[in-house]
Amino acid sequence: MYCKHFRKTAVLLFLLLPALFLSGCEKQIFQDKGAKYRLKAVNDSALAADVYYVKDGTKFYEVHELNRSGSGRDPDASKCAWAVKDETLIPSYYKNELIARAGKKIDRDALTLERFRDCGYSIALHGAEYEDGYISFKASSCTIKGTSARSAFETDKSDNILIETINGVPVNETMLNEAGIITGMEMNKDYEITYYAGTYYGSAVVTADTHFFQSYEIYSLNDIEITKNGYVSIRLPDDLECGYYDIDGAGFFKYYNFKKADGDTAEVDYNVPYYDSEEDQILAYSQQFVFNLDYAAKNMSVQATFDPNTVTNASGKVIMLLTTPDGRHMKVETEKETGEIICDMEESMPGEWLVNLTPQSMSITDVQIVSNEEAAEATKEVYNLNFDRDMTGVVLTLRYEGNGDVTARITDKDGKSYEMVQKKGQYNETVHTLEYSFAYLPSGEYKINVFHYPDTKILEADYYLSEEVKDVDIITVEE
Repeated sequence: MYCKHFRKTAVLLFLLLPALFLSGCEKQIFQDKGAKYRLKAVNDSALAADVYYVKDGTKFYEVHELNRSGSGRDPDASKCAWAVKDETLIPSYYKNELIARAGKKIDRDALTLERFRDCGYSIALHGAEYEDGYISFKASSCTIKGTSARSAFETDKSDNILIETINGVPVNETMLNEAGIITGMEMNKDYEITYYAGTYYGSAVVTADTHFFQSYEIYSLNDIEITKNGYVSIRLPDDLECGYYDIDGAGFFKYYNFKKADGDTAEVDYNVPYYDSEEDQILAYSQQFVFNLDYAAKNMSVQATFDPNTVTNASGKVIMLLTTPDGRHMKVETEKETGEIICDMEESMPGEWLVNLTPQSMSITDVQIVSNEEAAEATKEVYNLNFDRDMTGVVLTLRYEGNGDVTARITDKDGKSYEMVQKKGQYNETVHTLEYSFAYLPSGEYKINVFHYPDTKILEADYYLSEEVKDVDIITVEE
Protein backbone atom coordinates (compact mmCIF):
# COMPACT_ATOMS: atom_id res chain seq x y z
CA MET A 1 0.00 0.00 0.00
CA TYR A 2 2.81 2.40 0.92
CA CYS A 3 4.71 1.72 -2.30
CA LYS A 4 1.67 2.24 -4.48
CA HIS A 5 0.95 5.63 -2.88
CA PHE A 6 4.60 6.70 -3.46
CA ARG A 7 4.37 5.86 -7.17
CA LYS A 8 1.21 7.92 -7.61
CA THR A 9 2.82 10.91 -5.99
CA ALA A 10 5.89 10.61 -8.15
CA VAL A 11 3.81 10.51 -11.33
CA LEU A 12 1.86 13.56 -10.21
CA LEU A 13 5.05 15.54 -9.63
CA PHE A 14 6.42 14.42 -12.98
CA LEU A 15 3.33 15.69 -14.72
CA LEU A 16 3.37 19.03 -12.91
CA LEU A 17 7.01 19.90 -13.59
CA PRO A 18 6.59 20.53 -17.34
CA ALA A 19 3.60 22.72 -16.58
CA LEU A 20 5.71 24.86 -14.21
CA PHE A 21 8.41 25.38 -16.79
CA LEU A 22 5.88 26.18 -19.54
CA SER A 23 3.76 28.59 -17.51
CA GLY A 24 6.64 30.37 -15.73
CA CYS A 25 8.13 32.13 -18.73
CA GLU A 26 7.00 35.58 -17.54
CA LYS A 27 8.00 35.21 -13.88
CA GLN A 28 11.32 34.69 -12.08
CA ILE A 29 11.00 31.58 -9.94
CA PHE A 30 14.52 31.60 -8.48
CA GLN A 31 16.11 34.68 -6.86
CA ASP A 32 19.87 35.20 -6.53
CA LYS A 33 20.12 36.64 -3.00
CA GLY A 34 23.85 37.27 -3.39
CA ALA A 35 23.37 39.60 -6.37
CA LYS A 36 22.66 42.51 -4.01
CA TYR A 37 26.29 42.45 -2.87
CA ARG A 38 27.96 41.89 -6.25
CA LEU A 39 29.69 44.63 -8.24
CA LYS A 40 27.87 45.53 -11.45
CA ALA A 41 29.93 46.49 -14.49
CA VAL A 42 28.76 49.01 -17.09
CA ASN A 43 30.20 50.24 -20.39
CA ASP A 44 31.34 53.82 -20.93
CA SER A 45 28.18 54.46 -22.98
CA ALA A 46 25.99 53.65 -19.97
CA LEU A 47 27.62 55.92 -17.35
CA ALA A 48 25.02 57.83 -15.31
CA ALA A 49 25.46 61.58 -15.07
CA ASP A 50 27.40 63.01 -12.10
CA VAL A 51 28.29 59.57 -10.73
CA TYR A 52 31.89 58.51 -10.08
CA TYR A 53 33.07 55.22 -11.59
CA VAL A 54 36.33 53.29 -11.28
CA LYS A 55 37.61 52.01 -14.62
CA ASP A 56 38.93 48.44 -14.73
CA GLY A 57 39.93 47.40 -18.23
CA THR A 58 36.95 48.15 -20.46
CA LYS A 59 34.40 48.08 -17.63
CA PHE A 60 33.34 50.72 -15.11
CA TYR A 61 32.20 50.19 -11.52
CA GLU A 62 30.35 52.78 -9.45
CA VAL A 63 32.03 53.94 -6.23
CA HIS A 64 30.16 52.69 -3.18
CA GLU A 65 28.68 54.98 -0.54
CA LEU A 66 29.18 53.64 2.98
CA ASN A 67 27.28 54.70 6.06
CA ARG A 68 29.33 56.94 8.32
CA SER A 69 29.37 58.99 11.49
CA GLY A 70 29.93 62.73 11.33
CA SER A 71 29.84 65.03 8.34
CA GLY A 72 32.10 67.45 6.51
CA ARG A 73 35.07 66.92 4.22
CA ASP A 74 37.83 67.63 6.74
CA PRO A 75 40.04 64.91 8.28
CA ASP A 76 38.87 64.02 11.77
CA ALA A 77 39.95 60.88 13.62
CA SER A 78 36.66 60.80 15.52
CA LYS A 79 34.77 60.23 12.25
CA CYS A 80 34.30 56.73 10.84
CA ALA A 81 32.53 54.72 8.13
CA TRP A 82 31.49 51.08 8.09
CA ALA A 83 30.46 48.15 5.92
CA VAL A 84 28.04 45.41 6.95
CA LYS A 85 27.96 42.76 4.19
CA ASP A 86 28.29 45.49 1.52
CA GLU A 87 32.11 45.64 1.55
CA THR A 88 32.12 43.64 -1.71
CA LEU A 89 30.54 46.65 -3.45
CA ILE A 90 33.69 48.78 -2.98
CA PRO A 91 35.46 48.73 -6.39
CA SER A 92 39.23 48.44 -6.82
CA TYR A 93 41.31 51.10 -8.57
CA TYR A 94 44.65 49.94 -9.99
CA LYS A 95 47.50 52.31 -10.77
CA ASN A 96 47.14 52.32 -14.56
CA GLU A 97 43.40 53.04 -14.44
CA LEU A 98 41.25 56.12 -13.72
CA ILE A 99 38.05 57.45 -12.22
CA ALA A 100 35.39 58.58 -14.67
CA ARG A 101 32.50 61.01 -14.34
CA ALA A 102 29.99 61.94 -17.02
CA GLY A 103 27.69 64.94 -16.87
CA LYS A 104 25.91 67.72 -18.70
CA LYS A 105 28.58 70.22 -17.66
CA ILE A 106 32.36 70.06 -17.89
CA ASP A 107 33.61 70.47 -14.32
CA ARG A 108 37.36 70.44 -13.77
CA ASP A 109 37.41 72.04 -10.32
CA ALA A 110 39.64 70.40 -7.72
CA LEU A 111 38.08 67.44 -5.92
CA THR A 112 38.43 66.30 -2.32
CA LEU A 113 39.89 62.86 -1.75
CA GLU A 114 39.55 61.63 1.84
CA ARG A 115 41.44 58.58 2.97
CA PHE A 116 40.14 56.24 5.67
CA ARG A 117 42.23 53.99 7.88
CA ASP A 118 41.34 50.29 7.75
CA CYS A 119 40.36 49.45 11.34
CA GLY A 120 39.45 45.84 10.60
CA TYR A 121 36.38 44.11 11.99
CA SER A 122 34.65 44.84 15.29
CA ILE A 123 31.27 44.63 16.92
CA ALA A 124 28.95 47.24 15.38
CA LEU A 125 29.71 49.96 17.92
CA HIS A 126 31.15 53.45 17.30
CA GLY A 127 31.29 56.72 19.22
CA ALA A 128 31.85 54.94 22.55
CA GLU A 129 33.87 56.50 25.39
CA TYR A 130 35.91 55.11 28.25
CA GLU A 131 34.56 56.34 31.59
CA ASP A 132 35.34 55.19 35.14
CA GLY A 133 36.44 51.71 34.09
CA TYR A 134 33.68 51.04 31.54
CA ILE A 135 33.11 51.48 27.81
CA SER A 136 30.09 53.77 27.75
CA PHE A 137 27.63 54.45 24.91
CA LYS A 138 23.98 54.86 23.96
CA ALA A 139 22.64 51.78 22.19
CA SER A 140 20.19 53.68 19.98
CA SER A 141 22.76 56.03 18.43
CA CYS A 142 26.07 54.15 18.70
CA THR A 143 25.13 50.69 17.43
CA ILE A 144 24.27 49.85 13.83
CA LYS A 145 20.91 48.52 12.67
CA GLY A 146 20.75 44.93 11.51
CA THR A 147 23.82 43.82 13.44
CA SER A 148 24.55 41.55 16.36
CA ALA A 149 25.45 44.52 18.60
CA ARG A 150 22.11 46.27 17.99
CA SER A 151 20.22 43.07 18.82
CA ALA A 152 22.26 42.53 21.99
CA PHE A 153 22.24 46.03 23.49
CA GLU A 154 18.95 47.58 22.37
CA THR A 155 16.63 46.70 25.27
CA ASP A 156 13.67 48.31 27.01
CA LYS A 157 15.63 48.47 30.29
CA SER A 158 17.94 51.35 29.39
CA ASP A 159 19.59 53.01 26.42
CA ASN A 160 22.70 53.73 28.51
CA ILE A 161 25.15 50.83 28.25
CA LEU A 162 28.37 50.25 30.23
CA ILE A 163 30.54 47.36 28.98
CA GLU A 164 32.42 45.75 31.84
CA THR A 165 34.33 42.81 30.29
CA ILE A 166 35.01 41.25 26.89
CA ASN A 167 35.71 37.52 26.99
CA GLY A 168 36.30 37.85 30.72
CA VAL A 169 38.90 40.64 30.38
CA PRO A 170 38.06 43.99 32.04
CA VAL A 171 37.88 46.75 29.44
CA ASN A 172 40.45 49.57 29.33
CA GLU A 173 40.94 52.78 27.37
CA THR A 174 43.44 51.27 24.93
CA MET A 175 40.66 49.09 23.48
CA LEU A 176 39.03 52.18 21.90
CA ASN A 177 40.35 54.30 19.05
CA GLU A 178 39.52 58.00 18.55
CA ALA A 179 36.29 57.10 16.74
CA GLY A 180 35.05 55.09 19.72
CA ILE A 181 35.50 51.72 17.97
CA ILE A 182 36.70 48.65 19.86
CA THR A 183 39.87 47.50 18.09
CA GLY A 184 41.74 44.19 17.97
CA MET A 185 38.75 41.98 17.15
CA GLU A 186 38.58 39.21 14.53
CA MET A 187 36.21 39.03 11.59
CA ASN A 188 32.91 37.26 12.44
CA LYS A 189 34.24 35.99 15.78
CA ASP A 190 31.84 35.80 18.75
CA TYR A 191 32.68 37.72 21.94
CA GLU A 192 31.09 37.23 25.34
CA ILE A 193 30.38 40.65 26.81
CA THR A 194 29.16 41.57 30.29
CA TYR A 195 27.53 44.97 30.68
CA TYR A 196 25.14 47.20 32.57
CA ALA A 197 21.97 48.57 30.94
CA GLY A 198 21.27 51.33 33.42
CA THR A 199 21.43 49.48 36.73
CA TYR A 200 20.55 46.13 35.17
CA TYR A 201 23.41 43.66 34.77
CA GLY A 202 23.54 41.26 31.84
CA SER A 203 25.70 39.36 29.38
CA ALA A 204 25.51 38.66 25.67
CA VAL A 205 27.43 37.00 22.87
CA VAL A 206 28.12 39.61 20.19
CA THR A 207 29.63 38.98 16.76
CA ALA A 208 32.32 41.17 15.16
CA ASP A 209 30.31 41.53 11.96
CA THR A 210 31.20 45.10 10.92
CA HIS A 211 34.21 46.38 8.97
CA PHE A 212 35.17 49.86 10.21
CA PHE A 213 37.16 52.66 8.57
CA GLN A 214 38.44 55.80 10.31
CA SER A 215 39.05 59.26 8.82
CA TYR A 216 42.80 59.45 8.22
CA GLU A 217 44.18 61.83 5.57
CA ILE A 218 42.89 64.23 2.93
CA TYR A 219 44.07 65.53 -0.43
CA SER A 220 43.03 67.76 -3.32
CA LEU A 221 42.81 66.19 -6.78
CA ASN A 222 43.67 68.41 -9.74
CA ASP A 223 44.52 65.88 -12.47
CA ILE A 224 41.15 66.08 -14.27
CA GLU A 225 41.00 65.80 -18.07
CA ILE A 226 38.27 65.86 -20.69
CA THR A 227 38.16 62.74 -22.89
CA LYS A 228 36.41 61.92 -26.16
CA ASN A 229 34.72 58.94 -24.52
CA GLY A 230 31.89 60.89 -22.91
CA TYR A 231 33.44 61.51 -19.49
CA VAL A 232 36.18 63.37 -17.65
CA SER A 233 39.02 61.24 -16.35
CA ILE A 234 40.41 61.71 -12.84
CA ARG A 235 43.79 60.22 -11.99
CA LEU A 236 45.44 59.78 -8.60
CA PRO A 237 48.98 61.01 -7.80
CA ASP A 238 51.70 58.48 -8.67
CA ASP A 239 53.04 58.46 -5.11
CA LEU A 240 49.70 57.82 -3.39
CA GLU A 241 49.64 54.90 -0.94
CA CYS A 242 47.32 51.89 -1.06
CA GLY A 243 44.17 52.45 0.94
CA TYR A 244 40.44 53.10 1.16
CA TYR A 245 39.39 56.45 -0.30
CA ASP A 246 36.21 58.48 -0.53
CA ILE A 247 36.01 60.81 -3.53
CA ASP A 248 34.26 64.13 -2.99
CA GLY A 249 31.90 62.56 -0.44
CA ALA A 250 30.25 60.48 -3.19
CA GLY A 251 31.56 57.01 -2.42
CA PHE A 252 34.46 54.69 -1.62
CA PHE A 253 36.96 52.75 -3.67
CA LYS A 254 40.01 50.68 -2.76
CA TYR A 255 43.28 51.86 -4.32
CA TYR A 256 46.30 49.70 -5.22
CA ASN A 257 49.47 51.58 -6.23
CA PHE A 258 50.48 48.87 -8.70
CA LYS A 259 49.07 47.48 -11.94
CA LYS A 260 46.50 44.71 -11.68
CA ALA A 261 48.87 41.95 -12.75
CA ASP A 262 51.92 43.18 -10.84
CA GLY A 263 51.06 42.93 -7.14
CA ASP A 264 49.55 40.71 -4.48
CA THR A 265 46.50 42.37 -2.92
CA ALA A 266 46.60 39.93 0.00
CA GLU A 267 49.91 41.41 1.16
CA VAL A 268 48.86 45.08 1.03
CA ASP A 269 49.07 47.37 4.06
CA TYR A 270 46.21 49.87 3.65
CA ASN A 271 47.40 52.20 6.41
CA VAL A 272 50.88 53.34 5.35
CA PRO A 273 50.87 57.13 5.97
CA TYR A 274 51.29 59.48 3.03
CA TYR A 275 52.23 62.50 5.12
CA ASP A 276 55.31 62.42 7.35
CA SER A 277 53.66 64.53 10.07
CA GLU A 278 50.49 66.29 11.10
CA GLU A 279 52.11 69.57 10.06
CA ASP A 280 52.58 68.26 6.51
CA GLN A 281 48.91 67.29 6.40
CA ILE A 282 47.82 70.76 7.54
CA LEU A 283 50.11 72.47 5.01
CA ALA A 284 48.64 70.34 2.22
CA TYR A 285 44.97 70.81 3.07
CA SER A 286 43.98 74.01 4.84
CA GLN A 287 43.38 77.71 4.27
CA GLN A 288 46.70 79.50 3.91
CA PHE A 289 47.63 83.14 4.50
CA VAL A 290 51.03 84.75 3.90
CA PHE A 291 52.54 87.83 5.53
CA ASN A 292 55.99 89.42 5.49
CA LEU A 293 57.88 91.09 8.31
CA ASP A 294 60.55 93.59 7.30
CA TYR A 295 62.23 93.63 10.69
CA ALA A 296 62.63 91.57 13.86
CA ALA A 297 59.85 92.18 16.37
CA LYS A 298 58.90 91.11 19.88
CA ASN A 299 55.60 90.30 21.60
CA MET A 300 53.59 89.80 18.42
CA SER A 301 50.55 87.57 17.88
CA VAL A 302 48.73 86.14 14.88
CA GLN A 303 44.99 86.28 15.52
CA ALA A 304 42.25 84.74 13.39
CA THR A 305 38.50 84.91 13.88
CA PHE A 306 36.03 82.46 12.35
CA ASP A 307 32.34 81.58 12.27
CA PRO A 308 31.83 78.72 14.80
CA ASN A 309 28.73 77.54 12.92
CA THR A 310 30.87 76.63 9.91
CA VAL A 311 33.18 74.30 11.86
CA THR A 312 31.54 70.96 11.05
CA ASN A 313 34.27 68.46 11.93
CA ALA A 314 33.23 65.96 14.59
CA SER A 315 35.86 67.02 17.15
CA GLY A 316 34.96 70.74 16.97
CA LYS A 317 38.68 71.65 16.99
CA VAL A 318 40.23 74.54 15.08
CA ILE A 319 43.99 74.47 14.45
CA MET A 320 46.43 77.23 13.45
CA LEU A 321 49.85 76.26 12.12
CA LEU A 322 52.41 79.08 11.93
CA THR A 323 55.53 78.46 9.82
CA THR A 324 58.54 80.72 10.42
CA PRO A 325 60.83 81.96 7.61
CA ASP A 326 63.41 79.35 8.63
CA GLY A 327 60.86 76.49 8.42
CA ARG A 328 59.99 75.96 12.09
CA HIS A 329 56.36 75.25 13.05
CA MET A 330 54.18 76.55 15.88
CA LYS A 331 50.79 74.91 16.32
CA VAL A 332 47.84 76.15 18.40
CA GLU A 333 44.36 74.67 18.71
CA THR A 334 41.08 75.84 20.22
CA GLU A 335 37.45 74.81 20.55
CA LYS A 336 35.11 76.13 17.88
CA GLU A 337 32.94 77.90 20.47
CA THR A 338 35.67 80.49 21.09
CA GLY A 339 35.33 81.95 17.59
CA GLU A 340 39.00 82.97 17.55
CA ILE A 341 42.46 81.44 17.67
CA ILE A 342 45.73 83.13 18.66
CA CYS A 343 49.39 82.20 18.29
CA ASP A 344 51.87 84.30 20.30
CA MET A 345 55.42 84.99 19.16
CA GLU A 346 57.89 86.25 21.74
CA GLU A 347 60.38 87.03 18.99
CA SER A 348 59.57 87.34 15.30
CA MET A 349 62.28 87.19 12.65
CA PRO A 350 62.02 89.12 9.38
CA GLY A 351 60.87 87.24 6.27
CA GLU A 352 57.86 85.34 4.93
CA TRP A 353 55.50 83.75 7.46
CA LEU A 354 52.79 81.21 6.62
CA VAL A 355 49.52 80.91 8.53
CA ASN A 356 47.52 77.72 7.87
CA LEU A 357 44.07 77.24 9.37
CA THR A 358 42.01 74.09 9.46
CA PRO A 359 39.27 72.90 8.96
CA GLN A 360 39.57 74.07 5.40
CA SER A 361 35.81 74.37 4.98
CA MET A 362 35.21 76.85 7.83
CA SER A 363 34.47 80.52 7.21
CA ILE A 364 37.37 82.75 8.37
CA THR A 365 36.33 86.34 9.04
CA ASP A 366 39.71 87.92 9.78
CA VAL A 367 43.43 87.16 10.06
CA GLN A 368 45.81 89.79 11.40
CA ILE A 369 49.10 90.39 13.20
CA VAL A 370 48.79 92.40 16.38
CA SER A 371 51.18 93.82 18.93
CA ASN A 372 50.89 92.55 22.49
CA GLU A 373 51.74 95.88 24.05
CA GLU A 374 48.98 95.55 26.62
CA ALA A 375 50.09 92.05 27.51
CA ALA A 376 53.71 93.21 27.69
CA GLU A 377 52.80 95.97 30.15
CA ALA A 378 50.87 93.57 32.31
CA THR A 379 52.57 91.40 34.90
CA LYS A 380 54.21 88.41 33.29
CA GLU A 381 54.99 85.25 35.22
CA VAL A 382 56.58 82.09 33.91
CA TYR A 383 56.09 78.66 35.47
CA ASN A 384 58.10 75.59 34.49
CA LEU A 385 56.81 72.04 34.89
CA ASN A 386 59.21 69.17 34.28
CA PHE A 387 58.16 65.60 33.49
CA ASP A 388 60.86 62.94 33.59
CA ARG A 389 58.74 60.32 31.81
CA ASP A 390 55.97 60.07 29.24
CA MET A 391 52.49 60.03 30.75
CA THR A 392 48.86 59.76 29.67
CA GLY A 393 45.81 61.69 30.83
CA VAL A 394 47.71 64.73 32.18
CA VAL A 395 45.81 67.94 32.97
CA LEU A 396 47.95 71.06 33.52
CA THR A 397 46.31 73.62 35.82
CA LEU A 398 46.81 77.26 36.82
CA ARG A 399 44.94 78.54 39.89
CA TYR A 400 44.42 82.27 40.44
CA GLU A 401 42.45 84.58 42.71
CA GLY A 402 40.34 87.50 41.51
CA ASN A 403 37.93 88.23 38.69
CA GLY A 404 40.27 89.94 36.22
CA ASP A 405 41.46 88.58 32.90
CA VAL A 406 44.27 86.03 32.95
CA THR A 407 45.95 84.66 29.82
CA ALA A 408 48.04 81.52 30.06
CA ARG A 409 49.69 79.56 27.28
CA ILE A 410 51.73 76.39 27.52
CA THR A 411 54.83 75.94 25.35
CA ASP A 412 56.45 72.52 24.96
CA LYS A 413 60.05 71.68 24.14
CA ASP A 414 59.32 71.80 20.40
CA GLY A 415 57.82 75.28 20.58
CA LYS A 416 54.21 74.18 20.16
CA SER A 417 51.72 76.38 22.00
CA TYR A 418 48.51 75.41 23.82
CA GLU A 419 46.07 77.96 25.24
CA MET A 420 44.69 77.14 28.68
CA VAL A 421 40.94 77.54 29.11
CA GLN A 422 38.65 78.31 32.04
CA LYS A 423 37.51 75.26 33.97
CA LYS A 424 33.74 74.95 33.74
CA GLY A 425 31.51 75.82 36.70
CA GLN A 426 33.84 78.32 38.39
CA TYR A 427 32.59 81.65 37.07
CA ASN A 428 31.04 82.81 40.37
CA GLU A 429 33.89 81.71 42.64
CA THR A 430 36.80 83.73 44.02
CA VAL A 431 39.46 81.18 43.08
CA HIS A 432 39.50 80.13 39.43
CA THR A 433 41.36 77.48 37.46
CA LEU A 434 42.67 77.50 33.92
CA GLU A 435 43.54 74.09 32.49
CA TYR A 436 44.62 72.14 29.44
CA SER A 437 44.29 68.37 29.01
CA PHE A 438 46.86 66.18 27.26
CA ALA A 439 45.75 62.67 26.32
CA TYR A 440 49.46 61.90 25.92
CA LEU A 441 52.27 64.04 27.36
CA PRO A 442 55.88 63.33 26.28
CA SER A 443 58.59 63.84 28.88
CA GLY A 444 60.36 67.20 29.03
CA GLU A 445 59.96 70.78 30.22
CA TYR A 446 56.70 72.69 29.76
CA LYS A 447 56.65 76.46 30.20
CA ILE A 448 53.46 78.29 31.21
CA ASN A 449 53.54 81.99 30.26
CA VAL A 450 51.00 83.93 32.30
CA PHE A 451 49.87 87.55 31.75
CA HIS A 452 47.64 89.22 34.33
CA TYR A 453 46.86 92.56 35.96
CA PRO A 454 47.00 93.73 39.60
CA ASP A 455 43.36 92.71 40.16
CA THR A 456 44.37 89.04 40.00
CA LYS A 457 46.87 86.95 41.95
CA ILE A 458 48.42 83.74 40.60
CA LEU A 459 48.37 81.00 43.25
CA GLU A 460 50.09 78.00 41.64
CA ALA A 461 50.77 76.02 38.49
CA ASP A 462 50.38 72.26 38.84
CA TYR A 463 49.03 69.15 37.16
CA TYR A 464 47.01 66.04 37.92
CA LEU A 465 46.22 62.74 36.24
CA SER A 466 42.70 62.47 34.87
CA GLU A 467 40.55 60.03 36.82
CA GLU A 468 39.23 58.55 33.57
CA VAL A 469 42.69 57.47 32.42
CA LYS A 470 44.89 54.80 33.97
CA ASP A 471 48.63 55.42 34.20
CA VAL A 472 50.32 53.19 31.62
CA ASP A 473 53.95 52.49 30.77
CA ILE A 474 55.10 53.97 27.49
CA ILE A 475 57.24 51.48 25.59
CA THR A 476 59.72 52.82 23.04
CA VAL A 477 60.71 50.38 20.32
CA GLU A 478 64.14 51.03 18.85
CA GLU A 479 65.11 49.58 15.49
